[in-house]
Amino acid sequence: MTHESKDLWLSSNQVEYVLAHFEMCWNVSCDVRELIWYGPIDDEDSKHIVVPKSASPFDVAKVIEVEGSWVLFPTEDVKSHVVPREGSIVFTHDIFRSIFFVLSGQYELDVRDRDRYGRVPYHSTFFSALNTLHRPIVNEMYDVLAQAVQLAMPRVTVRRKRLASSFVFLLTHDIDVVSKFNHYLLRSRLKKFDFGYIWNWLRYWTMSEEKRLAYDPYWTFDLLGQLSDQYNLRSTYFFLPQGDGPKDARYDMTSPRLRSVISQLVNRGDEVQLHGTMASYQDQDEMLRNVRLLEEVKGSSVEGIRQHRLCYDEHCTPSIHSHSGISYDATLGFAEQEGWRRGFCFPSRPYNHRDDCSYDHWSIPLTVMDATYYHYQDFDVDSAKKSFSTLIDEVSRYGGVLSLLWHNSSLDDDQIESVSLMYRDLLKIAKGSMATSLTCSQLINQVDEA
Repeated sequence: MTHESKDLWLSSNQVEYVLAHFEMCWNVSCDVRELIWYGPIDDEDSKHIVVPKSASPFDVAKVIEVEGSWVLFPTEDVKSHVVPREGSIVFTHDIFRSIFFVLSGQYELDVRDRDRYGRVPYHSTFFSALNTLHRPIVNEMYDVLAQAVQLAMPRVTVRRKRLASSFVFLLTHDIDVVSKFNHYLLRSRLKKFDFGYIWNWLRYWTMSEEKRLAYDPYWTFDLLGQLSDQYNLRSTYFFLPQGDGPKDARYDMTSPRLRSVISQLVNRGDEVQLHGTMASYQDQDEMLRNVRLLEEVKGSSVEGIRQHRLCYDEHCTPSIHSHSGISYDATLGFAEQEGWRRGFCFPSRPYNHRDDCSYDHWSIPLTVMDATYYHYQDFDVDSAKKSFSTLIDEVSRYGGVLSLLWHNSSLDDDQIESVSLMYRDLLKIAKGSMATSLTCSQLINQVDEA
């Protein structure tokens, strides 16, 4: 017999969290809360839908796939998601707990492994064991719930909600470094006796400032803007403050040149937000320093953030973001693998596991970044295009959001073979798929209004 602890049952707040996100992607013509009994089956109170509570500990070896959707907390013999019983539709497993486990990030709380940047490694999560990150599995579970509602109440209207007719495409750029010819990189190349780089570095610093900008393969703001205009796209740029030497920005965003760039980006209709320093995801004071600095530079409030190197700690980062007054965080993705880290291809509310309530700000999923393809997976252009097209096929089913991160420094073909072609081809695929291009704040405003 499996040992169960009632401490693992979902609280009423956690159930409400699950249902609130269900209502983001499904429209039901009555209050689903009035239809559902969540608890021991023997105690159900003549509701139309019965979801049994499970308090079994998570065991990835027991996870099964039923009718195209994952069951994370199965009973002994699950062959279908629901069965009819005396006028009700009864779930054969605790679908609410499965959804909450993934959507709230609860699965990350007990992961002890960390990579060299302090991040939860993809290979240490159940997503890796199931090879399912490329599927928005929470959306799949919500489809199962919607089908159960329709079965239980045939006269009730159950209709999918979409963020766009096809999908929302978020094009984003993290600005870690703005020049290939900085003194941090020079030091490392000197140690490697890279005389070609050293010669180019010396040549660079003998040029006028105008020629330096044209020569520098990392100073790509004009090129990024031209490509966005070509495909009628808008971008969100995340600028990184200086902090702990080479770990953080290798430029000064308060300099006249960077102030001018930020102003130009805003004036052309793009968005400028914060790329939090390495320490900021665990340090409230450092986060507030970051926020104040960017607010002074751009002359308006900071609404969004993406943490540098995608550093995120489920135990503390959401709380730091909440206390910093931001509206959204765009960090949540795995560097090593493309897909949806919360299993949900819509924005979601982070969850306060300590106080058992959701936070007020939003989390926008990061689906894929440049280095995922060319570095971590060593993809060529064709492999990247195939993967990207698969992600688009998935997100288009739900009318959800696909977010692409491409660094300004990832257009240097001398450093990364065919990387500029890879970027252009991915933009072409996104636009050819009838994507709706928004900035991150535009997406959040749309979700808030809905």
